[in-house]
Order: sequence, then C-alpha cells, then structure tokens
Amino acid sequence: MGIYQAFKEYCNKVIRFSKFKIYVLWFALKNPDTPKLMKFLGFVVLLYVLSPIDLIPDFIPVLGYLDELILVSLMVSVCLYFIPQYVMDDSIALAKELIKKEERLPKLKWGAILIALIWLGIIWYILTYTNAVKYFL
Repeated sequence: MGIYQAFKEYCNKVIRFSKFKIYVLWFALKNPDTPKLMKFLGFVVLLYVLSPIDLIPDFIPVLGYLDELILVSLMVSVCLYFIPQYVMDDSIALAKELIKKEERLPKLKWGAILIALIWLGIIWYILTYTNAVKYFL
C-alpha cells in the first residue's frame, strides 16, 4: 500500500468519526436552548459540510482530503464545545438514533451557493487586483 492510499484511508476514518459530530451539531442547532451565536456559527459550518461543493475539491491529491480532515473537524468541534451540556446530551441521543436508522442529513443547496460565491470572489479578486491575467494572454 502506498503512502497516498494510507493517507486516504486515515482521512476516511477521521471523516467517518466526524460524521457523528455533524449529526450532533445538526440536532443541537434545532434545539431552542442553543445560544444564538452558536446557532449562527453552526449553521455556517453545516452549510459548508452539507454542501455538495467543497472549497478544495477531493480530486486534488492531498489538499482535497486535508479540507475535510482539518477544516471540517475543527469547525464542528469548536461549535460543539460552546453548546451547553444538556443540549449536547439530547443531541447525542438523537444522533445515535439517526445512525441506527442509517438515515442521512439533507444536502443544503445554500451551502453549494456559498462555496460557489467564495470561488467566484477568489477568481474576481485574481482578475481584478493582480496581474495574473497578463501571464495567460
């Protein structure tokens, strides 16, 4: 097994572990006792996680998996850290129930739009404020 394959398998394990955290965050955001700031930050994180478009596509050999490995895990963990314990207990129970049923969370089209807008902003910045275009013309 090559180093790339081993790295890919390790990333997949971390992503599967993060899946449970994402379910917990989903249910915590639906709870009325979750603080409003955490609802906003959690919503932004879930938009990114559940969007069908990644900021760094997975077909880019190492960076595509680092995206999920580091960014998503870190963002979800930070959001969960600031949610009250009693809300977490309820959310964990609901997430375990959902995983037993083998159901999935819905894809959020707003997440795809957000990521597409970020990429368009990066392209616009490159075309507007740098001299990168003259190198290609």
